[in-house]
Amino acid sequence: MTAPFAIVVACSLDEGGFAGGGGAFDASLPDTWRPGPGPDSGPKDAGVDVTTPICSGGSANACDGLPSGWEPVGYLPGAANCGTGYDAGPPMVTDPTGGSCGCDCRGKSPQENQCPGNIRMSRWDGDPYTAVCGSDFTGNDEFSQGCSDLQPRTIHHFKAIPQPANPVFGCSNGSCSGTKDTSSLATTSVRTCTSTVSECRLALCAQPHACIARDGDRSCPSGYTEKHLLGTGADITCGSCTGCSYSATCSTSVKLYTGNNCTGTNDSVDVDGGCNPVIGQDASSPKTYQALYYENKFQTGGYDASAATPVRSVTGTLRTVCCKP
Repeated sequence: MTAPFAIVVACSLDEGGFAGGGGAFDASLPDTWRPGPGPDSGPKDAGVDVTTPICSGGSANACDGLPSGWEPVGYLPGAANCGTGYDAGPPMVTDPTGGSCGCDCRGKSPQENQCPGNIRMSRWDGDPYTAVCGSDFTGNDEFSQGCSDLQPRTIHHFKAIPQPANPVFGCSNGSCSGTKDTSSLATTSVRTCTSTVSECRLALCAQPHACIARDGDRSCPSGYTEKHLLGTGADITCGSCTGCSYSATCSTSVKLYTGNNCTGTNDSVDVDGGCNPVIGQDASSPKTYQALYYENKFQTGGYDASAATPVRSVTGTLRTVCCKP
């Protein structure tokens, strides 16, 4: 955005009233309104439209055709002084920058029931070194979580398929709003200068890049194409997250026990969808198993989401300034 520029006109009063026809310079006016360089060796004005700051700089019809509801203003950096004859509006801000949006798809904490409660397994009771799930098939069983008693049997091979996680929380794509962080939000301070003195108003209207203002967020009238929306504060809004997804796994384990109610010694079964011998079973001294313990634990996974680009805006009391280009 183009930096605010000065509508650098001011009223200069003497004992006889307003100075006319390019009257005397009023040395009491702030440096901000003066065209010359200041102590910092740079121009003290806010732009290129610097003229001798007298209120008689405009012609009698300079404000003819001013759009209804709008008033001529000087538009200055926030630290600038309006000068004699002009009324300073309240400090305002424009052009917010910074701020960021984040995204959290979680929604709520993981629950154990996010992993299936039952598991279906096939078993083979043949010789552990030759059967390899090819003979002596003894059926499929479905087990719920926890301990399940079995008919006493020698089991050499299991085929257990791991169950996928089924998260029941979080948000789907676009269904969760972004979280905002305004710690880096910054604005540019500005102010407007107005006057009820007719000579000063005429001088404002006569500027090459004259500005007008009106309360609220307005569209600029014809001819005043450079818009500046001012506010008393600023904020950002964050749209819905995009690409929300959640990946998780279930840690599935099966153990076979030699005693009822999952007592005695136990041996494990690999749960990977393949045909696996029971870990610990010995063909030369086979064990008889009487119980099975199945556990399926949810493993916290990872979230993947993209936050929306922050939409920055001024807030509070709004005022629109429109200037000629």
